[in-house]
Amino acid sequence: VLEGGLRLAVVGAGAFDLSPVAPPLAFDGEAPAVATLMSESVLDLNVMTRRGVATASVTHVASDAEIPL
Repeated sequence: VLEGGLRLAVVGAGAFDLSPVAPPLAFDGEAPAVATLMSESVLDLNVMTRRGVATASVTHVASDAEIPL
């Protein structure tokens, strides 16, 4: 989560409070999940890969610098 906050409940894995200071969360994308907003809005980044074909990792880096898109 880049901005805001949410609670993500993933069947078989538990519930996780996600925010800009929380570590990245990896979970089975086939598992049923329910998100509950903990703030008015949320901006998040998702990385999805095909199991057995590709791998990915996410590293949280904090910065006050603006990056143009």
